[in-house]
Amino acid sequence: MELREPDGDDPLGGTIDVEDESGGFVQIVNFDNSPSSGFPRVIRDALQALGPSTGGLRVVPLPYLVAMKLYAGGEKSRRDIQALVQNNPNEDWGAIRALCKRYNMDSHGLF
Repeated sequence: MELREPDGDDPLGGTIDVEDESGGFVQIVNFDNSPSSGFPRVIRDALQALGPSTGGLRVVPLPYLVAMKLYAGGEKSRRDIQALVQNNPNEDWGAIRALCKRYNMDSHGLF
């Protein structure tokens, strides 16, 4: 398990990465206390897509997860997107690409 605290420019309130013995990976993202001046539109829209909180763990829809990974950038996010594509071959990647374009994000040929 790894805790990553946010810095002053981070649009997230930090993350916790959890990996089990078999290599399974879960990332818990804190959207509630960003130290930056506000959330990017993609994060606000993802939270709206989830609907009202019921107090349980909320899982962002795949299209918004991909958009957030593109927003974050970096080699790790690129690998994460490649894994999402590989593990979700039946998703409508054209629709996900269109959603990302709404946020002026290029898929860089990843999907």
